[in-house]
Amino acid sequence: MGVTVAVTRVACNTSTGNQNITTSKLGGLTPKAALFFLSLASSDGTAADGGSYMIGATDGTGHWADAWTDTHNVGTTDSSNIHSLTAPIYMLDDSETLAADADFSAWITNGITINWATAPGTAYLLTVVFFAGTDLSVDCGNVKLGNTVDEATDITSVGFEADLLFLASCRTVGSESKGNAGYQNFGIAHNDRASGVTERCLNHTSRFNQATSQLQIRNRTDAGISTSGAIGDLDWYGEISTFDSSGFTHTARNAGANGQYLTWLALRFGSGPAVDSWVGTHTTPTSTGNDSETGPGFTPQFVFQFLSQTTTADTGHTNNLAGSFGVSVFDDTDEYAVITTSEDGVGTTNTQTLADDRAVAIPDDDGTLDIEATFVSFDANGWTLNYSNAPSVATLFWALAIEEEAAGGDPSPNVSSVTADLQIDASVSDDATATDAVTAALASNVAEQDDATATDTTTVAVSAPDASAQDDATATDTTTLDITVEITAQDDATATDSVTVAIVSVSDLTVSVQDDATASDSVTIVLPIGILVQDDATATDTSTLDIALAIAAQDDATASDSASAAVETPATFLSVNISKSAN
Repeated sequence: MGVTVAVTRVACNTSTGNQNITTSKLGGLTPKAALFFLSLASSDGTAADGGSYMIGATDGTGHWADAWTDTHNVGTTDSSNIHSLTAPIYMLDDSETLAADADFSAWITNGITINWATAPGTAYLLTVVFFAGTDLSVDCGNVKLGNTVDEATDITSVGFEADLLFLASCRTVGSESKGNAGYQNFGIAHNDRASGVTERCLNHTSRFNQATSQLQIRNRTDAGISTSGAIGDLDWYGEISTFDSSGFTHTARNAGANGQYLTWLALRFGSGPAVDSWVGTHTTPTSTGNDSETGPGFTPQFVFQFLSQTTTADTGHTNNLAGSFGVSVFDDTDEYAVITTSEDGVGTTNTQTLADDRAVAIPDDDGTLDIEATFVSFDANGWTLNYSNAPSVATLFWALAIEEEAAGGDPSPNVSSVTADLQIDASVSDDATATDAVTAALASNVAEQDDATATDTTTVAVSAPDASAQDDATATDTTTLDITVEITAQDDATATDSVTVAIVSVSDLTVSVQDDATASDSVTIVLPIGILVQDDATATDTSTLDIALAIAAQDDATASDSASAAVETPATFLSVNISKSAN
């Protein structure tokens, strides 16, 4: 299968040791990467006191987690931030004590095994997004940035040109070392493979050691990551300017990055790509009822949204609209929102976290639900949500959609095509009977190359079919020969490898008998066959081509007569997987 994304939610174990997290929606696949979202909420739809929140990622080799907390019910604000570069789950509780620390243990069928080094005392709800599929390449990594404005950092450790980056950054420099003030910085960057990069990011700040709470939230459409200073003003933002075959380039704008770490989860959806993806802005309705987003232009299998109450792009909000920060993830069967809120401008802090089994659930800064919506459908051009509680002013959600796979799990038809000529030389025998056979030798050159482009060639060996003749054939008689063409590709095929084609069935070849033919004459049939090249063929993948062969004889034709053949182009084309694995 090309690329599969699946969403699930589980309760965290409350004792140390291994926990398996699985979902049947992966259909037996083993994931390659995962995103994690965790808060203090332990029941869907019920807010928990305390503003603790975490976003993490793993590809099984690299891991990171970014977390923050904003203490509830204190007279002087007490907020902090922390990150880990070795664990995908790492979160503080409301008292700023380590509450959850889990390491990656193993990928398993349909999921992951994590190991709780520090298990939470409460079974918090953990939301997980799995990424799997033969066309998928992944990289989870980090880099320590410099401290010079407009400094470009060329990140080459990814090892491929990504379609999508999930990005995070924590103001604290040291891994697993707490810093004052609550900073949450998260973003995405999308590569359209035609020199076009789309970026969206959201950052939230709660000031530390203040008599009254002071919040700021800022969204950007020109950066993949953005941070605020200690007083909530814009610090630096990161521009993802280019993607290339080894990774991407990050440039710090407005200020130097203060030696902070940039973390990422990079995804590539095959060389085609196998599925499309889209990043853009979803604007909420201001009235209840169904609302459709058509920006993607395809049917998604997965949608991710940044949740906030921001109403203007590229603007910092410092009033009650600054109180909410979270995410929404949904596929065609499950929908989840995870969000944290802090009330602005109060002398006693009022902070909460909320997990909900709805696509959108955003409280106002005081905890009162302000925007609510549930999933309705994935559509031909996007998705539809039903808003039961709509804002009075349109709110902006940064959104990501990943396209569904084509029916049967094959990638969408984003393929290259090449043409192969099949030549058939058929000799006619004297005194042919119904039990005699005519054999044909077929040869073909198929243009193929790694990553499904056609610049190299390889020779395909083809077995010979048999065609039986009829005695006393008339002009209305026909003989049909069924031939199956089966092409088996090697795992990790390269341009110097070859594939074998076994012939079993044929159609749409009309052969007419002519006078004056002799047994030494032969008929040459040139048969153009279109071959669609797709990514990631394996040795168990096969395709078939059915070609109907009709032989029309003249009245009173005898076995001493021979024939030349007029050949019609077959209507059915062969789909063949003969490309190198994306891994």
